[in-house]
Amino acid sequence: MVTKKVVKMLKQILCYLVVFFHLGTINAQRAQSSAQQSETLISSSSYGLYFRGYNGAEITLDNNGKPKWGDIDLESLPGQLYWNNDFLLAKLYLKNQKSLGEFKVKFEQLNQVFYVLTENDKVTKVADPTIIERVEFLSTVNGWEAPVFKNMFNDLSGKTKGLNNAYFQELVVGKVSLYKSIKSIVRFKDSLFGSIKKPYLVPQPSYFLFYKGDYKELKKMNLKNVANAFPVLDNELRRLKADGVDWDDDKQVVENLRQLNVLLNKKESQ
Repeated sequence: MVTKKVVKMLKQILCYLVVFFHLGTINAQRAQSSAQQSETLISSSSYGLYFRGYNGAEITLDNNGKPKWGDIDLESLPGQLYWNNDFLLAKLYLKNQKSLGEFKVKFEQLNQVFYVLTENDKVTKVADPTIIERVEFLSTVNGWEAPVFKNMFNDLSGKTKGLNNAYFQELVVGKVSLYKSIKSIVRFKDSLFGSIKKPYLVPQPSYFLFYKGDYKELKKMNLKNVANAFPVLDNELRRLKADGVDWDDDKQVVENLRQLNVLLNKKESQ
């Protein structure tokens, strides 16, 4: 026979369970709401925060979103200004690897920054490289499948503090990593018998080779320059040379360094 005392105790337990379930539901709803709010803050983004010019802004855009160099329209200069001439879809990531979202972007080689075409107001902005660390294209661009650009290299070397906040293309990742600075500079040529100096753009790429916490900048990628940069790799590079490898273009350079990483991984596993 169930006593009144037992019934009372059962009622109290039931009340505790109801309260506990209710509190759990509230906490779950709060956590979900917090997560949704965080995602909303990132996905909608404050354009003034993430897209605000290059280090407070040496780049001037006209009313049509085109870059200016003084009073000169940069797009009117002869030579290559953009790495990709059209705005293409890419994922943008913050320093903490959190996705900012997908945006249409275009890489500009003179200032080495990304222009972003915002979907809401169809306005061209400049991605702030002090905040946006990584750009991953979602399509094949210039023969590269889903190319990646990065502007922070602390994970590869502690000696990169002197590097500018510019985006480099990621070509090889491994024991030996390779990034390319895709850069154009302004030069002048004489016109009208030397009375006028006309500006034009000239490509001036360079490569950044990382190995065991150190890095070297190379103006040209070939076996000799890599060997001079890191003499410790001499044995592995000799094996590559014996295979008759060449360094005629970036695709071949990438393949060579991937083979070098294979040799280094085998050496470490022995």
